[in-house]
Amino acid sequence: MEKFFYGKHKTRNIIIYFVILVSWLAFIFSNSLANGSLSSAQSGKVVKLIRDIVSVFDSEAMVDAGDVRTAAHFLEFFVLGFIYYFGSFFIKGKRASLLLHSLALSLFTAFVDETLQLTSDGRVADIADMWVDFSGAIIAHMITLAVYASYKYFKKKG
Repeated sequence: MEKFFYGKHKTRNIIIYFVILVSWLAFIFSNSLANGSLSSAQSGKVVKLIRDIVSVFDSEAMVDAGDVRTAAHFLEFFVLGFIYYFGSFFIKGKRASLLLHSLALSLFTAFVDETLQLTSDGRVADIADMWVDFSGAIIAHMITLAVYASYKYFKKKG
């Protein structure tokens, strides 16, 4: 794993990382910049798809559009949290410090994301969405940290 982050292809890997990061941020921010009617239409399509899938298993199950939107916020920032944490491996330093910087960056991005929604017609910023975003990033960090710790443990063992 060290070879990936510090090997002879480090520059190439950093470029690939930044392309992935910028692409994902563009996806998140483009969703935030969509006006209210476009955002509702996109959510409506996802809700219909989920309802169709859920109805196969339980025809009486209810799928709430608000829950789907909340899950979308969580998922966007879950992936972003993973990307930010992965990027911290390119920097040599104390893992705990890099983890805190990555989490702070996740929280800042959530703040920017909600602020961007203020510029879109029919959209509002919601502090609860910001915390949902941040919780997605935290969970991604926790999972990634657990996988990394397991990797280090088993690498040391054998």
